[in-house]
Amino acid sequence: MKVRIDFTVDVDAEVIRRLMRDHHETDETLKEFLVSFCSSGSAIILDDHVESSISEMHTTRVVREQLD
Repeated sequence: MKVRIDFTVDVDAEVIRRLMRDHHETDETLKEFLVSFCSSGSAIILDDHVESSISEMHTTRVVREQLD
């Protein structure tokens, strides 16, 4: 089942840019980095929660990331 999730995050841009510079070798824009990081991180958390709660393996795949 595919579900579209649309949300906005409020971050301190300078802190995130420093994180990107110091700990991630990337040429992504700030927006690209946040979309990728938030979507992949959420998928991992959901799968971990399913496994720890009901002892079932689950794989969430991000099938589309929209940057507009």
